[in-house]
Amino acid sequence: QDADLLRRDGGCEVRSCCDLFLLAAREGVVPAAQPCSLAHLARQLLGVELPKDDAIRRSDWGQRPLSKEHLFYAARDALAGLDVLHALASRRPDGSSVAEWCGELLDRAPKLRSSNAMGKPVKGQVAGILGCRAF
Repeated sequence: QDADLLRRDGGCEVRSCCDLFLLAAREGVVPAAQPCSLAHLARQLLGVELPKDDAIRRSDWGQRPLSKEHLFYAARDALAGLDVLHALASRRPDGSSVAEWCGELLDRAPKLRSSNAMGKPVKGQVAGILGCRAF
């Protein structure tokens, strides 16, 4: 949803994004049958509470300029997402970096046929396998 909003309203091209819940479920950190929030992952993996003020969360994020509270909320979420990603990667027994981990996930993805003459997957195919969404 956020990537669509960024593209539509902000003119930002999001090339890909990953669902941290799906990565956490793949690594056995959370049950795959029960989706969870970024706040839950931050609490479980980082031991921190991610403030989620309902008044700000449910407010009109399309209103410009955003308030200082909106900017802080968004910045906390962005940083928490990055910290959760690094925490997930650091739990791996081989000590691989985030980049190595993502490369390994791509290597494990089934090879897909493509109409592309170069034999590369069609845009979005591999990302969909990884719980990511390519644009």
